[in-house]
Amino acid sequence: MPAKNHLYINDGSAHFHQVDLGWDTESQEALGIATADFDGDGDIDFFYYTRSSYTDKLYLVCGTGYSLLPGTGLCAAPSRRPEVKVVTPLSSPTRGQGLAIIQGNLGMDPAGSVEIGGSPCHVSSYVSRAMWICVVPPGAGKMLQVVAKNYGHTSLASNVLFHYRAPQITGVHPRIFYVHEDFHNDPSNGIYFDIHGEDLGPPGTARTVTVAGAGCTIQGSGDHELFRCHVSPFEEGWNETFLDDGVHSVEITVAGQLISLTKVCRATNENSAFCRCPPGTEYNIDGGDFDTSECRPCNANHYSGKEVSFFLLLVSC
Repeated sequence: MPAKNHLYINDGSAHFHQVDLGWDTESQEALGIATADFDGDGDIDFFYYTRSSYTDKLYLVCGTGYSLLPGTGLCAAPSRRPEVKVVTPLSSPTRGQGLAIIQGNLGMDPAGSVEIGGSPCHVSSYVSRAMWICVVPPGAGKMLQVVAKNYGHTSLASNVLFHYRAPQITGVHPRIFYVHEDFHNDPSNGIYFDIHGEDLGPPGTARTVTVAGAGCTIQGSGDHELFRCHVSPFEEGWNETFLDDGVHSVEITVAGQLISLTKVCRATNENSAFCRCPPGTEYNIDGGDFDTSECRPCNANHYSGKEVSFFLLLVSC
């Protein structure tokens, strides 16, 4: 029968009295005890160590994330901090929902948790001390830390970095936009653009858009396939280049990843499907493909029609 460990309290006059710790402290390999405020909550905790690190215990006055020892006011936690070594797979669609296998020194905390980029990856299976499986949360971006927690301990930053798929833009609508003559006088005359794509991130994802050099203010939260923005001279980021003739670029940043699109322009009139081009150039839509259209120098002796006071004139393009 192994000897029982005891705690003796000094009453201040060199007299000691034994304290019942309230739980079984028998161990054939007990070596000693160290006291400190290990969890930084202002009270004294103690570390009980043995010949084997697997039987070491850290006892703390109860706090969130620790396992309560039956019949006591104390909690116990393993002495080892978790360590994430491998994550499979290392990437996911921004919708999440797939499973990620987390491997390393994780322990068997039944309330252990995993976070990817600060969002909970809910553990669906504690396979072993070395493997947990969790459900990938929705998210966006790259170079995201994977963090494991057990019995109140948090893993240190590791070289294991998770990535969500890079966003893909499939279209901007409208690509040819009409600017009302009262554009500078009436805030309601701003232009709304719908950004279509894949892996654009969940609602609330950080996104920025510029259209022809002007800031496009995000409207609402959007989702993985669509979000909307608004360009107006009454909003932050306004730039007069938005009104320039010619074909312009759209730049979109989703969770720090930049995507550039070309081919948006002002329409020649309210019902036109043609771009306004600078003097000496004309709009050319190559084979009906807007992505390859541009304002090109006029061909020699090439004229275009212009309506003036109900008369059609032929003028140099």
